[in-house]
Amino acid sequence: MSTANKSSLPFTVQDDIEAKEKYAAQQRSITRSCSSRRIRLWLYTGISSITGNSDADSVHILPIYADKQDEFINIKTPSLKDEILGRIRDNQLIVFSKTYCPFSKKAKRILSLYNLKEPLEVVEVDLRDDDYQVKMALNAISGRATFPNIFLNGQTIGGADDLEELHETGQLASLLRENQLLLMMWGRRSSVSKLLSIQLLEPIVFIDSNLETSPVIRGTVNVNFQKSCIIEKLELDFNGILRTRWTQAEKTKENQQNIASSHLQLYPTAEQVASSPPLLLNSGSTRFSFEMPLPARIPETISCPQVNVEYTMRASLHYKKEGASQMLEEIKKQIILARLPDTGMIAGENCPATIESHKHFSNWCQYRITIDTKSAVLGSKLPLRIEIAPTAKELRLKQVFLQLVERRNVNLNQDSNSDRTSQSVHFLYPAKGSSLFLPNRPITENWQGSCLYQIPNDNTISHSTQKYSTFYVSHLLLVSLLISIPDSTNTNGRHTIRTISFQTQIDLLDSHVAQLGDCEFTKLPSYDCPISFEEIEALKRHGLDMEGPPAYEETVLAV
Repeated sequence: MSTANKSSLPFTVQDDIEAKEKYAAQQRSITRSCSSRRIRLWLYTGISSITGNSDADSVHILPIYADKQDEFINIKTPSLKDEILGRIRDNQLIVFSKTYCPFSKKAKRILSLYNLKEPLEVVEVDLRDDDYQVKMALNAISGRATFPNIFLNGQTIGGADDLEELHETGQLASLLRENQLLLMMWGRRSSVSKLLSIQLLEPIVFIDSNLETSPVIRGTVNVNFQKSCIIEKLELDFNGILRTRWTQAEKTKENQQNIASSHLQLYPTAEQVASSPPLLLNSGSTRFSFEMPLPARIPETISCPQVNVEYTMRASLHYKKEGASQMLEEIKKQIILARLPDTGMIAGENCPATIESHKHFSNWCQYRITIDTKSAVLGSKLPLRIEIAPTAKELRLKQVFLQLVERRNVNLNQDSNSDRTSQSVHFLYPAKGSSLFLPNRPITENWQGSCLYQIPNDNTISHSTQKYSTFYVSHLLLVSLLISIPDSTNTNGRHTIRTISFQTQIDLLDSHVAQLGDCEFTKLPSYDCPISFEEIEALKRHGLDMEGPPAYEETVLAV
């Protein structure tokens, strides 16, 4: 490139430095002033385009902020704080995070458990050039200079620990639901009446796992008049509705059907219909007791994205006031049916389920996984125990993962060929205050560890159900052990990672079952309970000379 005359250039390098200093001085009053990070733009034009000089290699260097009079246009750009406030204002839920921060990862994991309507807005601050300035701006906006910083409706709700506490107490689900951030769930109906109220003897109606059992609702209908009135009729109606939702050809479809109906007349009763005159009630409260059997094989209450079963009881009062025509008062009450667990137990069988013993074999170790409960209530803690006896040298246990797979099956035509199945996967994490301490050295002898894992209780997961003709919900517990063993194909001492997988069906119960306390049905019989003497004698009489199963101590895994 040929050298241009210094006098022909609008600015020399020294002029440019002076111009930049002058510009910076004028911009000090503006929040976002010229800095070393700011990109300077230059306009390169051929000399010939300006002066007509045929030397195409000559250039003019023009700073875009200056004109020929060396005057500056002072345009105030939006500040970084305004930019961040705009992001917060435009997104109802937003997380300011850092990609490498473990607390940020925890917060994003918790929020991923919820079925949000829109993708979560995440700003990874460490990927920006102005990360420190963003941190200071967030501190000025919210008073928090740490990450993550989570905003809901323009207000910070804290960081990862604050979010975890809201999640575990159920407040986070309520906040997201109140702000309509979750995908639409099934609506609840309720009504209020000053004259009528329904009081149940059992707030939650528990139904047995035996589908042939008919549940019964017991309670009272309270009638409260300010003045004397004449009752002509008081009746109860119980109704159950099943709603299903599925996707077909990328379109969401819904179906609704009645699955239960019962009627009970409290006054006049069937014996009184022909002979009883209208009933005069004085002012005050009057109670009418009732006992209503429900149909057998009735499903339990459930609400999940694909299936909703809802029950309501309606009390209808036909009455007259003095000098008035007949009047009608109605009230509805939601009825919750919760299924008790069946009498089976978690088999603890591996996949494929062909191993009878609790002891399982892999190419690198023998292992045993024990779950101390056959059924788990939503929101409870799942006890897990792992035992490993290595058969390979230098075996290390690197990580343990627990997952719950929820499968929801909808059968519209009660035909096995029309099943529509969807599923979701949920990671389980150690409960607060509980940890699984993994060995930091190779396992050379029998090792065991235990931990309590937290089962969520929010809109992201439902409870299990029986297998009904129209739907069922089931859960599978997956346990993955990540182990490290020497790589036999490498002589440099490198290790390779292998996975041992274990799965078992698990019965997740409605959270309402927790109010029954620590009942016997939530426990498994101990493994080492011996067979009784009478049973042994009965087996011998039938030619089956066998002893009881060995005690647990006799089956300790051998290397």
